[in-house]
Amino acid sequence: MYNHHVSTLPACSDHNPADASRRNFLKGSAQLGAALLLPGLLTGCNSDDDQDDWWNWPLERKISQMLLVGFRGTVLTDDNPIVRDIRDYQIGGVILFDRDVALKQDGRNITSPTQLQALTASLKNLARTPLFIAVDQEGGNVARLKERYGFPPTVTAQSLGTADDLALTAQAADRIANTLVENGLNLNFAPVVDLNVNPDSPAIGKYQRSFSADPAIVTRHAGEFVNRQRQRGVMSALKHFPGHGSATADSHQGFVDVTETLSRRRESLSLSSMTPPKTRETQPAHSSIES
Repeated sequence: MYNHHVSTLPACSDHNPADASRRNFLKGSAQLGAALLLPGLLTGCNSDDDQDDWWNWPLERKISQMLLVGFRGTVLTDDNPIVRDIRDYQIGGVILFDRDVALKQDGRNITSPTQLQALTASLKNLARTPLFIAVDQEGGNVARLKERYGFPPTVTAQSLGTADDLALTAQAADRIANTLVENGLNLNFAPVVDLNVNPDSPAIGKYQRSFSADPAIVTRHAGEFVNRQRQRGVMSALKHFPGHGSATADSHQGFVDVTETLSRRRESLSLSSMTPPKTRETQPAHSSIES
């Protein structure tokens, strides 16, 4: 997801039965994915005349549309690889960050509302098919559009779940959704539907990213969050499958196994009650679990 380079896939030869079979399988998978994602994405958007003929797109283009890519840069220049990726390879979307973790510095893609609006407008102008322009804007401790950059303040999911007042959650979600729309973003990797079963979890509990340890509270408030975003044209990606709230280590720092800590029944309730039709995307956790 965070790579800045995308290469096209070589075409398979239909003269080889094995290649033909593999190509047909990939084509069917791509068509299924496109059927699920593209109609909702394209509704009400402007693009080239062939967007409605996506079923007949080449396989390579359908696969490219499934890629969400990160890149460096607060403005677009012709030598930025993302320009080629969008214009020539027709990738499906990009994800923006305020901090460059690898370089250990701020200013990767986001520095101010004015800068971000110009960047997202430039990205959209490159695309033949409307882009997913994504961000992680959960609120509180996980927000790429930070108050110190000039964006509206946000609150943690934990504070909303503790209050257990859907009106407050609606207000918080409205504020986030409006901020995203005003700045040209249409996909949010939020809300978090992990259960706060381990308040000391270094990836979830430590940052107050979960609404609650109670699946019912998580489902109610996450559902309100998703509905508010949908009403404003922002898609939601739930996270993290199969459940990250019990983890005893931070999966961003290395391998994490939740086999012994995961409460499978409890931690599956919030996800299963939210998908579908409430949302089309679920982000997996960076962890493993034995079956």
